[in-house]
Amino acid sequence: LSPDPQTTQWCNTTGVTSHESSVIIPMPGDNNKYYLFHHGGSQADPYSYPLICYYSVIDISLNSGLGSVIQKNQILIQDGLNRGFASCKHSNGRDWWIVILKHSSDIIYKILLTDQGISNVSTQSLGTFHFRNEGQKQFSPDGKKFAYRYIDGTIGNVNNEVRVFDFDRCSGTFSNPRIVSWTSNYGSLGLAFSSNSKYLYTVSDFDTIYQINTDTSNIQASMQAVAINDGYYSPFPPQQSDFWTMYLAANGKITISSGGGVVDLHYINYPDSGGLACDIQQHALH
Repeated sequence: LSPDPQTTQWCNTTGVTSHESSVIIPMPGDNNKYYLFHHGGSQADPYSYPLICYYSVIDISLNSGLGSVIQKNQILIQDGLNRGFASCKHSNGRDWWIVILKHSSDIIYKILLTDQGISNVSTQSLGTFHFRNEGQKQFSPDGKKFAYRYIDGTIGNVNNEVRVFDFDRCSGTFSNPRIVSWTSNYGSLGLAFSSNSKYLYTVSDFDTIYQINTDTSNIQASMQAVAINDGYYSPFPPQQSDFWTMYLAANGKITISSGGGVVDLHYINYPDSGGLACDIQQHALH
């Protein structure tokens, strides 16, 4: 998959290191077909640009039920992209939106998947320039909001932003940009919405988790720290069980990964609750 120098460099070691570098979407109206959107880089360095968006198609009814790839490595967008996909179901409850940001621009690509396949690829100017977007991108569970992490700067003076937009699931239009910003020593990746689509959680310096209320008129003022890393090592020093990426699981809890071979993860027990009542359990998931 994704035939390019980056994939060649990393396929036999850790795998491609980009977060959210692929997404599998069921083909609307066909229970047997799935679209796999994936990307890779034009250089071996996993932090290089540009990235190319590919898609492949899998039919699980073929090969005596084992499934078969019927299209592979089809280039969809070749325009210097940032890492990471986000996806959201269309307002008709059948089709899907898949989005990816263009590097060094304010452009977002919008892919519409229907029962006819990829029916449209369009762009929109978000009005907020993004250069090195290293953080996660997420739609809210109700599909009405979209957010992504943005970081820029150097170690010791990193500009962090969480950029939040309204999203129209019918037209695929982003609007009403709001920005929460702060400075820190390091950049971080994590971002996740609560299941009620009200609260947004993010990470700073790999050691602090913030909660943001996206339903208020002043989301900057709503930002509050709800967890500070307690310094636990897993399984032993120097592998600290810090805060990395986030994922809203089917049980309504948000799981938080750690870096560097750490085996004890974290979770937010009640993400729909404001403040410390969200109950973050550090290194509690082995």
